[in-house]
Amino acid sequence: MTPKSFFDSFFANSSIKKLLSKNSIVKLKHFEYDEYFEAKVETVEDEEIKITIDDVIDRERFNVNDKVVLSFVKSNKVFWADGEIISIKFRSPVEIILMIKDVRKRDDMRKRSRYLVSLSGIIKNEAEDTGKAIIVRDLSFEGLRVDCSSEFEVDSKVYISINLDKRQRCSFKGRVVRKANLGKTFEYGIQICNILRENNIVLYDYINKLENAMV
Repeated sequence: MTPKSFFDSFFANSSIKKLLSKNSIVKLKHFEYDEYFEAKVETVEDEEIKITIDDVIDRERFNVNDKVVLSFVKSNKVFWADGEIISIKFRSPVEIILMIKDVRKRDDMRKRSRYLVSLSGIIKNEAEDTGKAIIVRDLSFEGLRVDCSSEFEVDSKVYISINLDKRQRCSFKGRVVRKANLGKTFEYGIQICNILRENNIVLYDYINKLENAMV
């Protein structure tokens, strides 16, 4: 059984079947791409959904265990879902099975300005010259949740650089405030402690776009 994250929500497993059904249209965000892929839901079973994407996807950039974000509309409400690829078949259309970890209403995320994302980046401690790869899972003005294969202790001071898109990065210093061992990776909650004004403006603009995105 996959180890549970301390961010896992009871909401996902009980509600995803109520929110999505066959032929529902969703948008998928993968950390290797800036753009969203439009996908069609084929099946929904408990916490797993099967989607198809009628688009060209690079085999080297989409892999099993990759973390992604789905967004969709139900009854005029915008929802975002945190998912993990558990199977992918590169055919036409591409078939992907996702395990849904969490589902949130955008209105609820707005209250805290904390949004589900799928972004790449690096993390390093003060003694390192080179960083370790991370996947940013959610993001706010105060902090973020990341996955990383390297281990850092709680209270460690770290440097973070996030690739918001091909042209923009956001960098800052932070502190590890939570840690969970997920087996093959670690999940961290990181508090933003020191961010320069220009990076703060970039972060503000990015989160503002998330707050105003329709899907």
